[in-house]
Amino acid sequence: MIESIKELLCKIKENRLEEIADFLNNNNINHRPTNGDMYEGLAGEMLTTAINSLPKIKVTNGFVKNKRSGKISRQTDLILYYGDADDIPCTNTKVVDIDNVIAIIEVKGSFNDDELEDFHEKQLSIYDLLDDHSAVDSSFNEISKIVFGKIFNETNLIENSLEYYLYHFLRVDSASPLRIQIGFDGFKKEDTLRKHFMKLIETTKLKNGPGALPNMIISDKAAIVKLFGTPYTTSVYEDKFILFGSTNNPMRLFIESIYSKIVNKTGIMTNFDDFKSIDLNPFIGACLDEKRDGWYFQEIPFEASKDIKLKEWEPYFCKDAIEYGFVNKLCNGVKFRTYSVYCGKKVDDIIKDLVKMRIVGYDGTKVVLLTKKCMCVITPKGYAVGENANGQFDQWLSNNKK
Repeated sequence: MIESIKELLCKIKENRLEEIADFLNNNNINHRPTNGDMYEGLAGEMLTTAINSLPKIKVTNGFVKNKRSGKISRQTDLILYYGDADDIPCTNTKVVDIDNVIAIIEVKGSFNDDELEDFHEKQLSIYDLLDDHSAVDSSFNEISKIVFGKIFNETNLIENSLEYYLYHFLRVDSASPLRIQIGFDGFKKEDTLRKHFMKLIETTKLKNGPGALPNMIISDKAAIVKLFGTPYTTSVYEDKFILFGSTNNPMRLFIESIYSKIVNKTGIMTNFDDFKSIDLNPFIGACLDEKRDGWYFQEIPFEASKDIKLKEWEPYFCKDAIEYGFVNKLCNGVKFRTYSVYCGKKVDDIIKDLVKMRIVGYDGTKVVLLTKKCMCVITPKGYAVGENANGQFDQWLSNNKK
């Protein structure tokens, strides 16, 4: 029995790949565009199924354009967008303004190093369309602050620091469409995909820093994902920002990333039905060089024996009514400083666990929420607080009524 959108997409993928394999075995057609169209059609069906309940979100192929500058991207296999798009006469393709694009997806039947490099160049043509106007929207600045706070536990920027430069990459990335590549065959194992992507990093001149790298690459049953907050975030370790993680559970990454971007960019709720946390294997650390004039990237060794573990999402349970009441006050707009007192306790002492759980952080001496849509509920299990931007808290409550 299919119980989630992830299981449905996996079943579609399995069935359609069997159909494609049978067709190719029984027909001597060696026409690469036709073969490519079959895999693009499969990816398009999966994407359309994922957004089936969101009538304002659409799928097409064609080109992405910055209407302010007139710049246009290379041809793109799949474009996920909202709003209007311009038809290209006598074709089924469209030109979509970059401000309306949620994601671009390139599709390959099989993967190799040349196709990885080609995708990198193609997704750069999307990244290069961004301008100052694209990243100044206040909602993107808010998202960037939240992501920044979850990484560093504070939202205060120190000029010319790792945090300072990283925030600006987060800011641009929050305005940029997701840039995803899907290969249905090729690098079958997680460690193999990591090896070949690292080779691309080492051989490609990365003029634009971490922000210019793709958001996700899926190859068969392996995937790597950029940890820029859509929706996955990480932390700084040994002066390095953990830029990428990897997993052997690509379908979850794909669905969650698409849904998270839809929410952040359009405000349309997706009602994702499979809220579980996922452990990612750290992959690439990014660090500024000593002169602050460039970035270097370092691979984090892969632990082949590490199993990916899924567990149901759940809110944070406050240790007492004071901690819960404090979060509730923040949700209602009450301002606190770290040196102030609430209910007879120092705020610094109250927020220790909340900071560890990325519920709150610091903006100088101010305490700030690190959630986009915080929810506070007294449940039979205790005082619960947590994020509800994607409806995950609502679903948890529905699943735990008893």
